Amino acid sequence: MESTRALRASPRVGVRMSDHATAGGKIQVAHLDQKELIDLFPVGLKPLTSHTETDLQALFKELKRCRDRGYALSREESTEGISAISVPIQNSHQRTVAALSVVAPSSRLPHTRFNPMIRMLAEVAATVRSSI
Repeated sequence: MESTRALRASPRVGVRMSDHATAGGKIQVAHLDQKELIDLFPVGLKPLTSHTETDLQALFKELKRCRDRGYALSREESTEGISAISVPIQNSHQRTVAALSVVAPSSRLPHTRFNPMIRMLAEVAATVRSSI
């Protein structure tokens, strides 16, 4: 769903983004083990912005935080000025099969809006999960 406001984050249909720099990507790979992650990034972590994590060990720690708290964040890691929050959509075997995200200009997604967004995303993800 795209915002009606002039300043917005538009979907980039067909554009692939690296999992380490997006909230949706991070939450989808958060349950992989270290070997699987190393295999996923054989040439390392490419910086997309000055905020992109490029250290694999730091990414392992961030993905553990994502698993523990149940959501992932991207604060201008894939695109300057764009932030995102993402939650997993899991099947009946607790396997992440998709992600649900809110992506917005960073100015519209301050820390004070994280908790309400996370709650809303988690509710929608639970509804989706019950239908798969």
